[in-house]
Amino acid sequence: MTLLLTEIYVGTDMHDVTIIFAADRRITREKKFDANRRKIFPVPYLNAGIGYFGLADVGRRPNATPMSDWLTSFITENHDARRLGDFAHRLQDELNGAVPRTSKISNPSGFHVAGFNQDGLPEFWFVRNIEKMDQYRYIGFLDHYFVTEDFLRRDARREIGYDGVSLKVPEPRMKGYRNGDIRGHMIAWKELDGVLLRFLGLPDFRSLRTIPDYEEFTKFKMELIAKVYEKYCTVSSIGKPIDIFSIVNPKG
Repeated sequence: MTLLLTEIYVGTDMHDVTIIFAADRRITREKKFDANRRKIFPVPYLNAGIGYFGLADVGRRPNATPMSDWLTSFITENHDARRLGDFAHRLQDELNGAVPRTSKISNPSGFHVAGFNQDGLPEFWFVRNIEKMDQYRYIGFLDHYFVTEDFLRRDARREIGYDGVSLKVPEPRMKGYRNGDIRGHMIAWKELDGVLLRFLGLPDFRSLRTIPDYEEFTKFKMELIAKVYEKYCTVSSIGKPIDIFSIVNPKG
């Protein structure tokens, strides 16, 4: 299916922010490996990124367009978008017209759109056809896509301590969003942090200091999870290679 991650790291204030996108490339069809395709893409003109999980094609097979190709075209064609929210709502509208109803009601499908708004504040827009989630299972596939902004309007207040007025936050924190086959992430992510960071605390091990260091660390954890799936899962839905990139706030 995919393991798609978007992590928003907030440092001293709401302008001191880095966003990391990561995803595997494995496409599984009918419980078998089908292809390796990129699932995360920068959106340079918005200082943002986008990633997808679930539905891998747009249209009806055998003439369907791979979602990676469709999304690349969408990014290019919407270069005049000036706000993340506009971009996310355009995506919603395009998907509702392009994806057949039968595909929507039978497949979970979603998109992470994250970056910085015109005030330099981080936003996370979630476009999906999914009603809700029960642990790691998606429940209720709608016949349409809908969109919400979940970080600045909700989670920044709940989990980061942003009061909506001052840029200051109580302490550095990270808010992560995960979708796809998230079982490996649920089981291993924090445990891997606990083990690996103990290694990196040893005097002869390299510590994490720069954004590329954190990208490399995130990619390594993703690769470990993918390796477990490839080695032991009877229907491996996550697999290498892993793609990763970061977005830095220009006002930070």
